[in-house]
Amino acid sequence: SAHSLVKDPPFSRLDLISCRNVLIYLDAGLQGQITQTFHYALNPGGTLFLGPSEGIGRYNSLFTLIDKKHRILQRSDAQRSTLPPYHTPDSAGQMPLSAARSGTQSSSIDDRIDQSVSRVMEQYAPVYFVIDRNHEILRFSGGESRHFLEPSAGIASLNLFRILLKSLRPAARASVQSAVETGKTVVTENLNIRIDGKNRDVTLVVEPIPDSTTKERGMCVVAFRDTTHAADQHQSDVSAFAGADTALQKELIATRSQLRAASDELETAIEDMKSASEEFQVMNEELQSSNEELETAKEEMQSVNEELQTVNSELSSKNDQMLRLNSDLKNLLDSTKIAAVFLDDDLRIRHFTPAMTELFPLRDTDRGRPITEIVNLINYDDLKRDVVAVQTSQSIIERDVALSDRSATFLMRIRPYRTVNGSIDGVVLTFFDITQRSLDDDHKVLLAKELQHRTGNLIAVILSIANRTLSGDRPIEKARDVLAARLMALARAHALLTVDLGEGAPLEEIVRTELLSFSDRATMTGPRIVLTPAATQGFALIVHELATNASKHGALSNATGRVAITWSRHTAAGGAPWMSFRWRETGGPLVTTPGRKGFGSKLLERAINAADHPAQFNYAPEGLTYDLNIPLATVATQAWLALRAGETGH
Repeated sequence: SAHSLVKDPPFSRLDLISCRNVLIYLDAGLQGQITQTFHYALNPGGTLFLGPSEGIGRYNSLFTLIDKKHRILQRSDAQRSTLPPYHTPDSAGQMPLSAARSGTQSSSIDDRIDQSVSRVMEQYAPVYFVIDRNHEILRFSGGESRHFLEPSAGIASLNLFRILLKSLRPAARASVQSAVETGKTVVTENLNIRIDGKNRDVTLVVEPIPDSTTKERGMCVVAFRDTTHAADQHQSDVSAFAGADTALQKELIATRSQLRAASDELETAIEDMKSASEEFQVMNEELQSSNEELETAKEEMQSVNEELQTVNSELSSKNDQMLRLNSDLKNLLDSTKIAAVFLDDDLRIRHFTPAMTELFPLRDTDRGRPITEIVNLINYDDLKRDVVAVQTSQSIIERDVALSDRSATFLMRIRPYRTVNGSIDGVVLTFFDITQRSLDDDHKVLLAKELQHRTGNLIAVILSIANRTLSGDRPIEKARDVLAARLMALARAHALLTVDLGEGAPLEEIVRTELLSFSDRATMTGPRIVLTPAATQGFALIVHELATNASKHGALSNATGRVAITWSRHTAAGGAPWMSFRWRETGGPLVTTPGRKGFGSKLLERAINAADHPAQFNYAPEGLTYDLNIPLATVATQAWLALRAGETGH
């Protein structure tokens, strides 16, 4: 059945009571009631087992602490067991009326006899007090004890040294301490006190009483025996020496006054310490309650922490696996050197390879952005349509795309992005740089057209040379020799276009070779500039084309025309060296601006790869002027540039 610690009377004669983590949830009043109940219910020497954050507080006189860490206490018999009040049920059994009356009569007769004996013996028995180890009074001797009491101001207390006469406190304190330490009776004689206006001599006797269960010291009987009558019998003997003792008595009185003052100060300090101790005890009880709650929360947190550690270890293992897989994938993509970008169904970037950053300005922050915002430099407007086609047909589409400025060309391949389970979740775009291949193709086309054009021009030049050579009145033999020389010069100029010039050639030699047939009608002026193989072919084409046009339509088509070729070096605004090349015709037929650009004009514009610096044509009536201004670093060899830099100190 249910049993309440607060409402129901306790069981008795118990050897062990275990009450853990209960008192911390009760207030101080209920804690005191339950502590008294435990003291009443336990046998002498019984054990009380409390929780790790619980204690008995101000009721430490009822129990002795055995193990502080585990909160194990033992019942103390120093104080009498008292049962706190309980509300017992009305249906409890009652004694019969006759038995109650007889018991009451016999009890009242015994009480009257005891009271009479006590009144008679109080006149002869000494005054005594029974105290425990905490100096709390457990028993009083009787009415005469009032003469030895002088309570201190403040909170009421049964502490012997707070209600004993102040003049007796020092001697009593020293005697009690000595008796507890030695376990022997301590007798202090000739203590003088003043009672009812008279000086009385008393003898202090302190007798230790060992605990019957624990055999521990602490309980004492403090008795005061009046020796004034015995002292009167020797008064006559002492009076003879009164004069000699006067000085000693005065000194003794002064010493007692000083001792009493010191005792008063000590008592005040002790009172203050006890008040502070009680406050600290209340705070300690509150802290114990808080500590228990914190320990309960700590246990819950430990349980949650263990679960989190288990989950964390699993996540850590999976994270390690993901890191290894990501590392493998990253190394795979880095080793392939393929520019690839992974898109979702909305063309937003999921991931891209490092090689992709070399083609487009991609950053890690671009993940999630539409690819159309980044690849708008590509001249390709059908990206979304092709992506939809790939997702629909699950096929692969390839396109040749170029940048808007025509600086690079790529082979773009669009393939569907397949997940592990085979579904389509976006697309993958890969870009292969085919710029060089496109340039090679364009160069092949240009060479084919140039071959066709040069063949026609070569025949035209040969016919022009033959006509001019064979016209007039010169002998046939001499005309034949001149024609052969001019044709050989033309062959040497043509050889410059087909021979691989690994180290390049001077510009002056190229111009001289191309104009060898017209050397008597052409002048050239300029510094030495060694051209790269590509620039050598380009300038050979330019000079040959200009010379061919001049021989057909310009200054070299009649007998009075002249050609002046000049080139120079100069420094641009930024400090870089530049080259200026000019072809100027004079004395030829009247020049007019052509209605369209033929292949020759296009060749003159594109022979030197300088798209940012096109050639300039001036069709003045007196003769054609061709100007070309380009950075020297684009046409001169590195060795010649380094030599020039060493000579000029730049």
